[in-house]
Amino acid sequence: MITSNKEKYDRITENFWSNADYMLKEKGMTWRELADKLSLDPRTLSSKKSVKCNISMCSAMEMAEAIGTSVERLIYGRPENL
Repeated sequence: MITSNKEKYDRITENFWSNADYMLKEKGMTWRELADKLSLDPRTLSSKKSVKCNISMCSAMEMAEAIGTSVERLIYGRPENL
């Protein structure tokens, strides 16, 4: 079965937010702390996370830096999955 581009992007977006959640827990950070590091209202970040919003590459890079990881790890997960 051929997967549409939309399905691929949806899966990448789902992975991104799930992996961000995992890595925040791994680092002992909260979503509120991440929002503060990004100078965002915590409700804005929470809203994006809850609807699994697509974010720009720039925002993904900022999130990765604030968490202390790479964009690749946010998308693909733990190193053993890369």
